Amino acid sequence: MGLVAEYGLPCEQLPLVDVAAAAPDATLTVELQFNHGDRPPFHVYATHDDHAAVERAFDDSTFVDRSVLVGRAGETRRYRVRPAVSMESLLGDRLDDLDDLRALATADAIVERIRATPSGWIQTTWFADRAAFDAFRSFWVRNDCFSLRRLTHDGDPEPPGDGLTDRQQEALRTAYEMGYFVIPRGASLDDVAAELGISASSLSERLRRAQTRLIETTRTAPVAGVVAYEPAYPVDDYRETADLTARMQARLDAGERREATKLHLREVLHGDDIDDLDAWLDQWPVWPAPVDHVENTLRMNRALEAHPLPDAFDVDAPALPLTGSEAPAHLRESVRAVHDALPESHLVEFEGVGHGAPTEAPERTAETVREFLADVTQAAPRT
Repeated sequence: MGLVAEYGLPCEQLPLVDVAAAAPDATLTVELQFNHGDRPPFHVYATHDDHAAVERAFDDSTFVDRSVLVGRAGETRRYRVRPAVSMESLLGDRLDDLDDLRALATADAIVERIRATPSGWIQTTWFADRAAFDAFRSFWVRNDCFSLRRLTHDGDPEPPGDGLTDRQQEALRTAYEMGYFVIPRGASLDDVAAELGISASSLSERLRRAQTRLIETTRTAPVAGVVAYEPAYPVDDYRETADLTARMQARLDAGERREATKLHLREVLHGDDIDDLDAWLDQWPVWPAPVDHVENTLRMNRALEAHPLPDAFDVDAPALPLTGSEAPAHLRESVRAVHDALPESHLVEFEGVGHGAPTEAPERTAETVREFLADVTQAAPRT
């Protein structure tokens, strides 16, 4: 059975890595034109707001002999790049055996996508079988240049969004978190564009391209069941007064990252039912690591406050919402509201644990999920 692998090749000597490093905000997708001698031309799709920076990087690159603009579409431009040196001379001092590198060119594999980054390549390749993949991986592992990101069998569904550029992903995520997709909208196109520092017309085009790519690459896979631990929808009175995002933002604006993180932890882990949060944090093994991710936490909270709970979920599969009896009241109310909005749901509340049941009571949590999965997988999966 064939395999599809996505992997990183962290090697700064690879072609066009110096271009990516010189224009780090650009997304560079690369196609190689094989069977063109020892210096096959490259086709480079560059997505960037400032293409002058990319073209300067081409001019300064030791790999590029000549680059020619051959087409454009919105923020993406296509260049034909003629190498100044061969792949072998470029990589000769980095790799242990150039004959093995040449042999990889005849392997039973097809390179689907290459993205040049400031540290190497991210590549997606189809392999005819496990042996072909193992030979490829062994070569790059031996040269300390391989990091597997995903490995699937051909025919398996790709994750939604596979193939989006970094800028498309950023645009979709920012628009979602600011409430652009909710009804009524919580942010306008101009608001989201200002957050990203681009024009509204550029954002509109980027969102259209991203949504088109999502539709083209997302496949429907059978779903046997859904498990969710305290899905956090603000409901009822809590939704009317929810201001955690605003309070965290105020602390961040004042440069108080730790205090902003503490606001989130107090509300999510304890509600108001704790007298000395600092003493508790001193005993919490992961503290203060969450401070490093406070901006992500803030974006998540902003999205949750902007996204209303639907009257009914369009989920054609049994669901297992989970909660703990000691979790904050607003989270217990949320999970019950989600339970009521699901067409087929079995709510389980773990006695004596809070928001962290998977870590506070891992055996009970795992056993409950295993029993649920055993039940739902006996029935035919639904799509």
